[in-house]
Amino acid sequence: MVEEIRRLREFTQATARNTRYLVGLLLGLLGFVTHLATRTPSVELPVDRWEYMVKSYSDRHWNDDTLGPDLDGKRGWEIISARRATVYEGRVDYECILKRKIR
Repeated sequence: MVEEIRRLREFTQATARNTRYLVGLLLGLLGFVTHLATRTPSVELPVDRWEYMVKSYSDRHWNDDTLGPDLDGKRGWEIISARRATVYEGRVDYECILKRKIR
């Protein structure tokens, strides 16, 4: 009976020691994974920055090189969206969203 109690105590101590070892190992692994997930990359890629503008063009200016979107294109603007929109008194224009790279 005394021998069984001694063996049970040794088993319990070994189990507790192994549990502490396993918990320490898991916490270390969690810390390492967290470090990898939150570190900043050593090389930062350049990010393009854009400015946006909303502008309306009437039908007569739509194909005009001096007043229409072609002029804005020469200034670096690019149309990314265009739709027909009623402006006022039934007049319909092209409402556009334009973008260009910030230098």
